[in-house]
Amino acid sequence: MTIEIILILSLAVGMILLFVFELLPVEGIGLLMMVLLMATGLVSPEEGISGFSNQAVVTILALMIIGAALEETGAVETIGYKIKGLFSLPEWASVGLLMLIVGTVSAFVNTTAVVIVFLSILLKISDKIPTNLSKLLIPLSFAGIMGGSCSIMGTSTNLLVSSISKDAGFEPFGFFEFTPIGIGIFAVAFTYMVLFGRHLLPSRVAQKQPEEDFSQKAYSTIISINEGSSLLEKPLNRTIFYKGSTISIIALGRGNNPLRLPFRFEKLQVGDRLLIRANAEKIKELLENEKVSLLDEEDAEKVAKDPRQFVICEALIKPNSGLIGRKLSRIDLWNEYNIVNIGVHQVKRAFDAFSDYFSPAKALNIYLDNDTLEIGDSLLVLINKQEVETLSNTKDFVLLREFRELHYEPKKIVLSLAVLAAVVVLAATHVLPILVSALAGALVLTLLRCISLNKAFRSVNWNILFLLAGMIPMGIAMHNTGTDKFLADGFVKILPSKEPLIVIGAMFLFTTLLTSVLSNNATAILLAPIAISLAATLGFPPKPLLFAVMFGANTSYFTPIGYQTNTLIYNPGNYKFRDFFVVGGLLTVLIIIAATFLIYWCTF
Repeated sequence: MTIEIILILSLAVGMILLFVFELLPVEGIGLLMMVLLMATGLVSPEEGISGFSNQAVVTILALMIIGAALEETGAVETIGYKIKGLFSLPEWASVGLLMLIVGTVSAFVNTTAVVIVFLSILLKISDKIPTNLSKLLIPLSFAGIMGGSCSIMGTSTNLLVSSISKDAGFEPFGFFEFTPIGIGIFAVAFTYMVLFGRHLLPSRVAQKQPEEDFSQKAYSTIISINEGSSLLEKPLNRTIFYKGSTISIIALGRGNNPLRLPFRFEKLQVGDRLLIRANAEKIKELLENEKVSLLDEEDAEKVAKDPRQFVICEALIKPNSGLIGRKLSRIDLWNEYNIVNIGVHQVKRAFDAFSDYFSPAKALNIYLDNDTLEIGDSLLVLINKQEVETLSNTKDFVLLREFRELHYEPKKIVLSLAVLAAVVVLAATHVLPILVSALAGALVLTLLRCISLNKAFRSVNWNILFLLAGMIPMGIAMHNTGTDKFLADGFVKILPSKEPLIVIGAMFLFTTLLTSVLSNNATAILLAPIAISLAATLGFPPKPLLFAVMFGANTSYFTPIGYQTNTLIYNPGNYKFRDFFVVGGLLTVLIIIAATFLIYWCTF
């Protein structure tokens, strides 16, 4: 083992720790690795920045713009609304049809965009269909992930592994080259979910929710006790907050003192602040309750100007939102979005130390000051009815309840779908490389005004692109230093057998485990060079092991944070971690077995 190999392995372990403990944003980790690799001389400056001109990265950028144009024109949403009547069928049929439709669309359109659209539709019609939402949302996410594995443009991971194969001197993957494997995996998952998996899913979301009670999850917020309130001088255990378990009191603040744990017999005083957790319906009731104040004076004045025009809306933070990584206390939601925040629900809740504060709104912000907003977090907001459509068109939020239908131009829907079809046909028939056809498609969509240049650039998930550009030099460094061969040799030594089935299964299993702590793209970049070296050592063609890495990196089913779409549906479905672990864990075992045989049969 050389010093260079030790250095590469040390950097790789450090990178994994940064991912696991989330010490830096993903794009920061990518850029840090790029700089360290160049600074240590493991890659040249030209190799260090080669990720920014990598064909896969540029293709992914173009496909992001195409996906955003399809979302902007309403093409995917129109498809969703056309088939929403199908969800009135029995549960098994609804789950099956949802998976088939979403899987098919996700093979050609960005998976996250497809899941977001169908999530919005399902939430809107949830009180009109017999099937519980929690029975549909996990199948929705899983189908999107699997559908994306069925074509070269389905996910960025597919493009990356194909690009690594080409850079190593082998043929890039054909557009539909691995589609039979993807369809086979999908068929196994489809059968599992329809016949067995759906029975393991919970039924925690009411089938018939009142129109305003659009979320059963708990939001954190601050209320203050008003002067003249009938709650004054009453012990906490004799107030509305102790009648049942619908409202939980977390802390109490009095005067200029910080919040603290309350005593159940403590009597309330004027101006007391209570940090509570309650669902959306209870927060709405508190908003209308004269005994308490949920808004501070500044926010109350904004709403008081025309209170009948304001509605409560639940807004889910999208994967490409500009709010990700920002502290709520530093976001002026009124000036940026014309909304007033009245509650927050976070996927990763951290109860940190509290500070002094003087108004309910500031109290809520400071309470969250040591935490940041992440994908899948939800804000409960007050918004003017006239601003709902504007908010729904931003790249930052998914409205979990829409208050009116959005209208799209049929002509642009047809144009955007025609451009997508042209991109697929040109790439699949090898008339143009996927890079050229994708760039041409993005350009045509902007010229046809299906999406403006400004919205196109805003729609790009730049943090993913910077992660990819920063991680690609790591794969180059592994090859330059011989680390890929060193690890491949070590992998061979621990294998119980060198039979192709055993090697493919082991590579698939290892990739699946690693992708549960790293992003799918980072996993693919790290393991694809090792797969190529392992194939050379064993005398195998490289594609079987590259396919194992590619499909394994996309196998993210047993945690809610394994893939962006899992995180997105975690809150709306009112799921718990164990739901993914049980349902997704069994599915993962089945997919590992099925994929191993399918890859072997299709490539050897």
